[in-house]
Amino acid sequence: MYQFIFTALLLALLSACTTLPSRSSSEQSQTPLPASWQLQGKLASSGLGAAVFNWQQQQADSVITISAPLGAGAARISYQDGQLLVRSGEHQLRNADARQWLRANGLTVPLDALAFWVQGIPAAGMPYRQAKGADSFAQAGWKITVRKWQTQDCARLPSRLKVENGEGATIKLGGLRWRWQADARPSLFGSAQKGACDV
Repeated sequence: MYQFIFTALLLALLSACTTLPSRSSSEQSQTPLPASWQLQGKLASSGLGAAVFNWQQQQADSVITISAPLGAGAARISYQDGQLLVRSGEHQLRNADARQWLRANGLTVPLDALAFWVQGIPAAGMPYRQAKGADSFAQAGWKITVRKWQTQDCARLPSRLKVENGEGATIKLGGLRWRWQADARPSLFGSAQKGACDV
């Protein structure tokens, strides 16, 4: 009888260890960066191919400039006050038309969530599921995998990551270089955060 109870408890424990619970991102530690930051690097998507990008984030507003190699083309994506705007060549697209452009270029990822994902953490206020290992999680129908980490000014941040939705849309980001402002001066990115860590 005792052996049966022991076996049942052991099986329950093993089953609990292999289950990947869905959690609220409020359980995740807060974003390691200030609310405003800048990110530069390379990206590749299923529709766009290879490009370089410059991302400026101020609170909830994102401005991302994408440039194809050798001046083959450029686009500017703005997500401000919940409004999406894409400027590509002579075209200026808003909301539904802008989302169509993103879809055609393999960039259908939700930009408000991506601002968290590029930091290697789930978006705030949304449930997520931690995958096996600490470097991968799923949220909003997407899987986010950090392939390489870096430490900058005491913050552990991705250097390379992959975002995919299981429907053929894949975005790879690499060579990531971060900058942010340590104090509240109005000149954004005037100086990098100093390397003094809290003990």
